[in-house]
Amino acid sequence: MIRLAPRTGKTSLLLYAACLVLVVLTLFRYWEPPTPKTHLDFWGEPFYLAVSLALGHGYQDPFPTLSTGPSAHIAPGFPALLSLIIVSFGTGTDGAQAMLMSAALATAIIIGLLPIVSHRLGLGYLPGFIAASAWLVAKIPLNAQFENAYAGLLTLAVIFFLAKLPQDQYRQSTLLLLGTAIGLLALFSPTCVAPTLASVVWLAPRVWRPSGRRYWTYLILIPALFIIPWITRNYVVLHRFVPLRDNFGLELAVSNNDCAPYGMLINIRDGCFNRVHPSRSFAEARRVRTLGEPRYNDVRLHEAAAWIKTHQSRFWQLTYQRALAFWFPYENGSMLLTLHYERYRAAYAMIYTLTILSIPGLFLLARSNRSLMVLFGIWLVLFPVPYYVIQYHFRYRMPILWITFLVGSLPLARIAETLWARLRTGRTIDVFQPTAWFLENSNQHVTEKSRQ
Repeated sequence: MIRLAPRTGKTSLLLYAACLVLVVLTLFRYWEPPTPKTHLDFWGEPFYLAVSLALGHGYQDPFPTLSTGPSAHIAPGFPALLSLIIVSFGTGTDGAQAMLMSAALATAIIIGLLPIVSHRLGLGYLPGFIAASAWLVAKIPLNAQFENAYAGLLTLAVIFFLAKLPQDQYRQSTLLLLGTAIGLLALFSPTCVAPTLASVVWLAPRVWRPSGRRYWTYLILIPALFIIPWITRNYVVLHRFVPLRDNFGLELAVSNNDCAPYGMLINIRDGCFNRVHPSRSFAEARRVRTLGEPRYNDVRLHEAAAWIKTHQSRFWQLTYQRALAFWFPYENGSMLLTLHYERYRAAYAMIYTLTILSIPGLFLLARSNRSLMVLFGIWLVLFPVPYYVIQYHFRYRMPILWITFLVGSLPLARIAETLWARLRTGRTIDVFQPTAWFLENSNQHVTEKSRQ
């Protein structure tokens, strides 16, 4: 069972006050003054779908090249949110600023919640504060034109409520919040469906028998209330069953062809994207309009599968590059060149560091709270799988990046706690035996946790 920490009144007030300060600091950190050139134009397919919704034309025409008709190109959550911003603030400076601050607010809430989540999951306050501070100092890029910030916040909610369920004895309110978070997450990031289902199934045997029926009722019916209307719309408009989105065939073909590199930005820079994607290619956009979006994606899926079959060596090379870039992001074909890119140097360096530290962090977590380690492991293993076969982009990892930061902060927190304890007691530290010292103190920490 996942062990959660108890709450005390005074500690909670101080913790919440500190987390509120983190939220405010994050908003200031991401604030950018508007300029005359600031606008929402050319923000990708979500923008064009949002404009179509704002104009009352429905969910259609995701590409700027041609009007291609009804669409399920991406999940509806983020375009719907963006359309509300366009209706309220327009597509100029005000709209762009509202979109930026909306993404900044979602990110600020993630950062502000990390210490609370860390404490409530039994890891203590310090790992959460270290993770939040690292994110804040590095200023991880927002990519506000996409859904990643909102998906990250919903992922945090889903994992937290899953961890809380056993401790709350599968209370109705927790199940209600979890079911709602799962439904919203599916509408923002369908990639999260697989790890969510795996987590729910993994937790199912731990459900007490009297609560079993309620558990499945809430976690099936509530998400269905969010998803079924969208599926019904797709069936009526597109004349076929489309669960959440239908663009996988297109993305696979754009990412696996004779000219495709490993990453999206290089793909665009080198011109390959302009030839193979309907957002830039009139020929491909005409194919979408002629065939219809679902049939077009079927054709592109067959094209990608045929190319992969005849170019297996190149496919595996691209897959390796994309997997490496997912965990150690690099944009220019080299990690060293990426670290020389001044604007995001601190962000990439911090991600590299905490990704490496998350390995001993998982080891510590396995010793102190194995169930939580399994829950995190499900997401870290299953979530990236689709992104290993399509072109890399930095934003893809954002929904689970907070897990890496939290787990990677565990070794730093344990070392800091031990150093502080040694300084208070006046004991000396043998710097020539760091491994033995670290294992000794990690074992000591596990023993203290088990006693609590």
